[in-house]
Amino acid sequence: METELKVEDWDELISFSEASGLIPGEPHVMTIHRWSRQGLRGVKLESVLVGNKRFTSRAALSRFFIASSVDDISIWKETI
Repeated sequence: METELKVEDWDELISFSEASGLIPGEPHVMTIHRWSRQGLRGVKLESVLVGNKRFTSRAALSRFFIASSVDDISIWKETI
């Protein structure tokens, strides 16, 4: 199951294709989907399903990259 997006981020939803364009190297949209479903280094990208399309936010991307870059994920989880 995907990690649900925080409610406060809903007014700034971006599609996964938009998210791809914001990330250096522009990873493929399926990579963004994989981060949402399976995660990276134990961290899943927050997302929300609207109709039949999945969205995330810039804030969720920031949280995801910070959390997946921390060596000890328990340190990150204690700060949020």
